[in-house]
Amino acid sequence: MRTTTEADKIAYCRCMEQIKRRLGLIRALASGAVRTGDKGADAEFACLQLRKALELLAFAALSVNKGCHEKLRKNFETEWRAKRILERLRQAHPDFYPVPLIPSSQGPGR
Repeated sequence: MRTTTEADKIAYCRCMEQIKRRLGLIRALASGAVRTGDKGADAEFACLQLRKALELLAFAALSVNKGCHEKLRKNFETEWRAKRILERLRQAHPDFYPVPLIPSSQGPGR
């Protein structure tokens, strides 16, 4: 398995910045700060941003996990369905998805 390079880390960070920007656009639409004037177009735009964020998440994960990418590379570049991309990632790397934590209510300031 290959090690993660500085360039891989930079690619990961760039993907995460784009995800943050796209999620910000969704928040702006949901709050009413941004509108196209067409509710249907607003919904489509929000869905597109969410889909692109999911795709970026998959690519970010691959950028820092070369071994997983090599397993998927055969057909991965032509895959356009985010659900399939994420499913392949899960199959190649079962611990791909982060595990949510339950916030602790113990301790000072918590």
